[in-house]
Amino acid sequence: MTEEFRKFLKSLYDKLYKEGIISKRASTSKEKLEIVLAYIEKISKVQDKSLEKEEYLNRIKKLYHKRYIIKESEIPNSYFEFLSKRYLEEGNGHLDLVNPKTDLEKEVRKMHVEEIIHTEMSSIDAWLDYLMSRESDYIPTWAKVWAFIGMLDIGTINKDSGNFNRRSKETIAPFVNINSEILGKSVEYLKMRLKLIPEEYPDEEIKRLASSENFYQIYGKMLAKTTSIKTNGNEGIWVKYKENSKEDALKLYESLQGYNTGWCTASSKETAINQVCGGGSYPGGNFYVYYSLNQTGEYKIPRLAIRMNQDKIGEIRGIASNQNIESEMEEILEEKLKEFPDSNEYKKKVSDMKELTKIYEKFQNNQELTKENLRFLYEIDNEIEGFGYQEDPRIEEIIGKRNKRKDLAEVFGCTEKEIGIAPESIEGKKFVYYYGDLALGNLTSAEGLTLPESIGGCLNLQSLTSAEGLTLPESIGGYLDLGSLTSAKGLVFPKNIGGDLNLQSLTSAEGLVFPKNIGGDLDLQSLTSAEGLTLPKNIGGYLDLQSLTSAKGLTLPESIGGYLNLENLISVKDLTLPESINGGLYLNSLTSAEGLVFPQSIERSLYLNSLTSAEGLVFPKNIGGDL
Repeated sequence: MTEEFRKFLKSLYDKLYKEGIISKRASTSKEKLEIVLAYIEKISKVQDKSLEKEEYLNRIKKLYHKRYIIKESEIPNSYFEFLSKRYLEEGNGHLDLVNPKTDLEKEVRKMHVEEIIHTEMSSIDAWLDYLMSRESDYIPTWAKVWAFIGMLDIGTINKDSGNFNRRSKETIAPFVNINSEILGKSVEYLKMRLKLIPEEYPDEEIKRLASSENFYQIYGKMLAKTTSIKTNGNEGIWVKYKENSKEDALKLYESLQGYNTGWCTASSKETAINQVCGGGSYPGGNFYVYYSLNQTGEYKIPRLAIRMNQDKIGEIRGIASNQNIESEMEEILEEKLKEFPDSNEYKKKVSDMKELTKIYEKFQNNQELTKENLRFLYEIDNEIEGFGYQEDPRIEEIIGKRNKRKDLAEVFGCTEKEIGIAPESIEGKKFVYYYGDLALGNLTSAEGLTLPESIGGCLNLQSLTSAEGLTLPESIGGYLDLGSLTSAKGLVFPKNIGGDLNLQSLTSAEGLVFPKNIGGDLDLQSLTSAEGLTLPKNIGGYLDLQSLTSAKGLTLPESIGGYLNLENLISVKDLTLPESINGGLYLNSLTSAEGLVFPQSIERSLYLNSLTSAEGLVFPKNIGGDL
């Protein structure tokens, strides 16, 4: 540890203590160092847990929402005065949103408050999703802590100076966008400053910024200076950078400099080398980039990237917002994907992006959208999948300028009164469709409860202990939380659940009939017997059966998108595992796995902590994490 790094960690302690993140008071420099290192180690362990169990990440998000998201009392009156004036100028009459008295004034104010909070939550979640993901493994944990704390200080862009203002508690704006390329470079320059890597500052200004050791200064200044890539048509070529070639990895890195792709590959030479040659969390693999013509007629402008994890596609990125694919690149990508054996996994994404592009063009030309267009746009049947790390911003841009009730009434063939829009109350109303999340988490009884026929978002019934009298919607687009239910006897589940299904308190599977597919996680952590249990055919997330000690009667899904938790299973008798598991596999209590056929591929870690002999055991060909 260099002396510069030691001093930096002490100053990081001061920031964390000031923010109230670290509560333990240090009286000496040595204590500061010990406390901050212990905190960094704790964050590292939390990240590992969140990669295996999404619930850990959700807990962190809730904690940070409570700590950093603006509260209604913090929104300045000047903002509501501005809104009142705007409504008056638009011909909507006098609305007092500073001191609302009428139901209309209260509802309008509430709508704006919720919109502000939702926007801030979404933007802070983008940082947490990235920093807690495998994609950010090239960044050391101490630097992630530094970056996140510093990001909280970055406010809105000042149009006059071209720099970012400092954020305050009263700032009404989303948190600054995350750009993985600039984030990586910020960390790289700080490492130079702390003498953790050889000093190679690109210029004196960067050296000056790095000397501040301030994320607000380094990241904010570089982000403010970035401009969109100026393309010269779409004609281009694909270039392959060969697996295990350090020379190719460095060529790849150099080819991306100065183009603001947002790709983490461009952030440092080390990251590029790891992605191509293997290192950190990257197994290594070929890397393909599509370059189009620049202003001088050279194939230099990066537009598409396909990174391989050995012989499988690891990720696909473009240069549109949030690293999504530009519409004009969709057919070029579709043609290239034909060369890869696992391209079928990406067909829906390509198809969805092409359909969204058609709808967006109609939107820009003020053309009418068909009922089929609207079903797709509002994600009635399926979630729209893209290539970026966040939802394609075109979706919100289109929906934000449309009459949602009118659109959805047309889709479902009902009146606008039969369409509910969150956070509208369902009491005394009969909705055909409810757009958004329905939060009934405080409800302890289903008596007199009439739910909408279909819900586009999530349904929270976390306090219900009995399913008596409960009739669920036919379809739920998001998660369904029945976390306190101890028996589901007589309960008919929706035909479709797009997100998680939380049944963590359920102890019996009697009379339980699941939908064929669950898009997210299925939590059955308290189930002690699999007798009579018919699981969904496909689960998009994890499957938690941690209390099962026997596999008798257990037929697992054909596919599991996350981890499979059987940590208390004591025998492999009657256990047949799926062909592939896209998360980790927990078999912590097995002392013998003789005769067990493992999946060919386990994307994360395989836990066999209690195994006393591995004789005759054939392990998976691919284990993405630890064994």
